Amino acid sequence: MSTSGKRQYLFIVEVAVIRAALGHKHGVGLPNLTKIWGNTIFGHDLTIMPDLDSIYKPHGVIAEAQRLAAEAFKADHAFFMVNGTTSAIQGMLMAALDPGDKVIVPRNVHKSVVSGLILSGAEPIYVQPPIDDYLGVVRGMTTDSVRQALRQYPETKAIFTINTTYYGMAPELEQICELAHEYEIPVLVDEAHGAHLAFHPLLPPSGTEAGADAVASSTHKLVGSLTQSSMLLTQGPYLDPLEVKSTLNLTQTTSPSYLLLASLDAARQHMSLHGKDLLTETMNLANWARHEINWNIPGLYVYGNDLVGMPGCPAYDPTKLVISVRALGVSGFEVERILRQGFHIQVDLSDLYNVLCVVTIGDTKETVRALVEALRQIASRFKPRDVREEKITLPPIPSLAYLPREAYYSETRKMPLTQAAGRIVAEMLMAYPPGIPLITPGEILTQEIIDYVLSIKEQDAHIYGTEDPTAEFIRVIR
Repeated sequence: MSTSGKRQYLFIVEVAVIRAALGHKHGVGLPNLTKIWGNTIFGHDLTIMPDLDSIYKPHGVIAEAQRLAAEAFKADHAFFMVNGTTSAIQGMLMAALDPGDKVIVPRNVHKSVVSGLILSGAEPIYVQPPIDDYLGVVRGMTTDSVRQALRQYPETKAIFTINTTYYGMAPELEQICELAHEYEIPVLVDEAHGAHLAFHPLLPPSGTEAGADAVASSTHKLVGSLTQSSMLLTQGPYLDPLEVKSTLNLTQTTSPSYLLLASLDAARQHMSLHGKDLLTETMNLANWARHEINWNIPGLYVYGNDLVGMPGCPAYDPTKLVISVRALGVSGFEVERILRQGFHIQVDLSDLYNVLCVVTIGDTKETVRALVEALRQIASRFKPRDVREEKITLPPIPSLAYLPREAYYSETRKMPLTQAAGRIVAEMLMAYPPGIPLITPGEILTQEIIDYVLSIKEQDAHIYGTEDPTAEFIRVIR
C-alpha cells in the first residue's frame, strides 16, 4: 500500500487543538445556525494561522496533504482548490497560455473554459468531436481531429480536452497526449467528471495515467469531498509547478475554508484505502440498473458496451447512466421534473432527449432500485415508438470573429435574441446543466442556434450566460 493510503488524514487532528478567533468564535456568534449544525462544524471552521499552514504558500500540513494527494492521484504535484474546479481550469489555462496563443479545444467544453480563455487572452481553435445522432450528445475528442488542427495551426501552444465528457464518454486521451508531446506542447484536461478514474483499473484511464500535463479534478462530484473543493494535478516538463502555483494565487482565496481542505484530505485517504472496492460495488449497481432498464423497461435506452469502439468513445464510465427517453415522446426535462416532484429523485442533468443519473460510492441497492422502479412507472405512462431512423442534428460550430477576451471587453449593446442572427455576440448562451455554451463571446450568432435555444426554452430548460435572466435579449458588439 502506498503512503497516500497508510497516512491518516491530516487536518482534523491538527485543527482540533486550535482555538481561532474567527467572527463567529466557534459558533458562539451565530447561535441560530449552531442549533442546526452543532458545535463541531464551527470548531473546525478555521482559516490561515501559523499552526495551520497557508494555502497561498503551503509548507506544513497543507503541503503534506497535497503531496499525499499527488501520490494517490498518480501526479507529480497536487494543488488544493477551494474555489471549485472552475478556478482550477482557469488557472491551468492562464499558466499554460499567453495572450494570443492558440489552444485546441473541443466544442463541448464547460463555460469555465470560456471564462479561462477570456482571462488568458488565448485564441480557441475549436474542433467538433463526433455527435451521437441517437442520443443527441457530443462524444469524446478524437486524435484525428487534433492532428488535423495541429497541421492547420502548427503554432498551437496547448491542447485542451475533457475526460470523460459529462455523458461519460472518454476521449482518445493517451494518443492525444502522445501527439501533443511530439509537438512539445502540454495537454490540459477538464476531469470534472472523472476524479474517481485513477482508483479502478476497469474505468477509463485518468488524465495523469494517460500522460496529461495538467488535470482539473472535481473531487467533490464523485470522490466525496465537500462541494466547491477540487484539485489541480500536474506532471511532466511542460508546466512549471511554481509558475502554476503563482498563477493560482491570482484568483484563489487567501482565506480558504479548512472544512473544504479537510474534506479533500479525507476523500484522498478514503479512496486510497477503499476506492477499488467501493468503485467495484458502484459499477455493479450501475450495470445492474443499465441491464434492467434496457431489457425490462420499454421505451428507455442506456448506452453501454455497444458504443465502445465508435468514433469518440474508445471507453466509457459505466457509473454514468445516460437514459434516453425520446422513444417515449417526452423530453428529458419533463422526465426530470416527474422524477423530482413525483418520486423525490434528483437527476444530475436533463436535456431534450436524455436524463443523466450518476451512481456514486454513496449509493446503495435501495437507492438504485428506487430509481429503476420510478423509471418503470414513468415509462408505463407512455406508448413507446421506434425513433431509430430519426437522426438528431445539433447546430454547427459558429464562426469566430473576435477572440473571447476582445469580445468580452468590446463596446456592446443589447438586442432581442430573435433579431440577432449574423451579429457577433459578447456573452455566452447555454443550458445549465451541463453548461456547454451554444455560443461564446466573439462568435457569430446563427439562426440555427437561435432556433435551438427557442426549442429548449419551450421545454422550460434553464438558459444561462446572458445578462438578461430571461435570455430574450443578448449583448452583441456594436
